[in-house]
Amino acid sequence: SIRTALRLGTSRRGAAGSRSDALAQTIDAIDTWTVETGGVLRQEPLARLGFILYFAVLHLWCFALVAFHTAEVPHGDFGSMGSNPRNWREHGV
Repeated sequence: SIRTALRLGTSRRGAAGSRSDALAQTIDAIDTWTVETGGVLRQEPLARLGFILYFAVLHLWCFALVAFHTAEVPHGDFGSMGSNPRNWREHGV
């Protein structure tokens, strides 16, 4: 399990309800859930297909957000004379 790989056994210093024990139990619960979910995906072809389609749609949606919803920066005056090279040439800076 992940708990043994990370060496999160029972605490030797404090009481049984310490933070490291709570963290280890949480990690064990997540690890158990992922193993069970993997077993379901291994045995159910339609679940695998749904999982793959979900990830494909999620990635396409993220691509569309980045590709179509990022603001294009127009070329031109961005404000202050000190940071715009066009104004440097026009005003001899």
